[in-house]
Amino acid sequence: MGMKPRIWRRERDRIKATGMVLVVVGVLALIVGRISYQTHKDVVTIGPYQTPIETRRVVSLRPFGALSILGGFILIAGGKKVRLSRRPRV
Repeated sequence: MGMKPRIWRRERDRIKATGMVLVVVGVLALIVGRISYQTHKDVVTIGPYQTPIETRRVVSLRPFGALSILGGFILIAGGKKVRLSRRPRV
């Protein structure tokens, strides 16, 4: 008992579509490069006076972009192998 060829095609198409989305997200992450954000924290509050601390943080997206591109290509190549390795039983 196996899956029917139609189900294989749908499964392969989903895998390839997911791979393409990962490649696009990875390219965008490589183009953007990094995201920075600030955090605000009130350290001391005495009456109407406050002493805030602002911290700027930077998150590099390049490693995530490279990994998502690699994963996307693996899924796209794996989707093609599903078609070649499974043959319908008669």
